[in-house]
Amino acid sequence: MTIFNDLLAGLSDPLLALDAEGNVVYLNSKAIALFGSDGTDLQGKNFWQIFAALKDGAFYKACSQAITSQERQVITHSAEPILQGWGQNIIPSGRGLLIIFFRVTDHEHETYVELRNKRLFHALIEHNEGIIALIDEQFNFIFRSETGSRITGWTDDDYRSQDASSNIHPDYREYAKKAVGEAIRNPGKQVPVLFKMKHKDGHYLWLEGVFTSKLDDYAVGGILVNLRDVTDRKEAEAAIAKLNERFLLAATATNDMIWDWDLATDELWWNYNYNAIFGYNNDSPVHHISMWVENVHPDDRDRVK
Repeated sequence: MTIFNDLLAGLSDPLLALDAEGNVVYLNSKAIALFGSDGTDLQGKNFWQIFAALKDGAFYKACSQAITSQERQVITHSAEPILQGWGQNIIPSGRGLLIIFFRVTDHEHETYVELRNKRLFHALIEHNEGIIALIDEQFNFIFRSETGSRITGWTDDDYRSQDASSNIHPDYREYAKKAVGEAIRNPGKQVPVLFKMKHKDGHYLWLEGVFTSKLDDYAVGGILVNLRDVTDRKEAEAAIAKLNERFLLAATATNDMIWDWDLATDELWWNYNYNAIFGYNNDSPVHHISMWVENVHPDDRDRVK
């Protein structure tokens, strides 16, 4: 056993052994140095009680997962206190864990951070319900999220032979290009846009969002496009506007007096005939139901109310 301990102590990497409850069974001299200990203050003690700050991080979670699954866990980089710059190879057994710490080089760390940022970027982009894209000054796509294909039906291959403005409704094409021009003239400013774009199956979608120029940012080098599909909202607004127009036409065409009482606010609206017969003008503010009641003849007021 002494020979075995001597071999473990001579390893160039920090080595730590914990039992299933997290008590320190063994640590070599490298681990003692890593944890700022003389060894005696850790031996036999509960590691997670001594280093309670680590219980909120990935290292503790990986150790718990290794105990539960009895499968090896590897952390390629730790940003936690004490462990920053170190990776962990966590090997479970039925009785506990053997943890080998390995130094992560700057290059490996940069690769890890780059990979993490890419995965984070794609997770954020693809779980966004809108369209996120990057275009150049000529409306050519540099990048487009997969949601763009799902919402518009047009694939990246479709756009390889046409620019991003080709499917914008002709009435809005110049408007969209002017918005891009405004964004270019004002780097970093969010330019609001609302326009119609043709879906691949032929109908038009209403898209609303912002254009933001990041041409001066060498890491981006394009115009950021952030759009959401508001077709349902615009169609509902158009339907309401048509109903209102029909109502106003009917209210104007009839010889009857028409008034509308909002039961939630007790406000009144009335048509032109009401104004003409009772002598009110169209510039009158919104009226209140109490005004109508007050103008009923006193002899009839209680009965009418």
